[in-house]
Amino acid sequence: MDRLFENLVMGVLAFLALYFLFGAIFGVFFHWRGIHRIDAGVAGSGILFRVLITPGIMAFWPWLAIRWQRAAAGLELAIDPEHTVSQKGLRRLHGLAWKALAVAIPLTVGVALWTRAKPLPDQPLPGKFSQSIAPVSH
Repeated sequence: MDRLFENLVMGVLAFLALYFLFGAIFGVFFHWRGIHRIDAGVAGSGILFRVLITPGIMAFWPWLAIRWQRAAAGLELAIDPEHTVSQKGLRRLHGLAWKALAVAIPLTVGVALWTRAKPLPDQPLPGKFSQSIAPVSH
């Protein structure tokens, strides 16, 4: 049973590695040729914006490939830059997201630390620290 579970985990990890490898390759070509066909509002965007959206491109590459193909065939219109969200609106939304993350991350870490299992004082620590260490006398 353990071997089956191990093979399943290794298969899932291999699939994810290939998926994100294809996503990285797609991302290079998408940044180079395809992003403007899907959203004309990215014209003139800087390198920081491109770096910021690259993980999303790698994660959603099949969907973006379909949208790119449909836009190239004329079946789907690119988003008009006049109908995009304003910079002020985006900055307000990003500010709210940062504030939410500033609360959620420490709260999650705090709850995780508070609810973790604590070893009993007379039990050794798991792993390589399980050997008893003699106290050092001075």
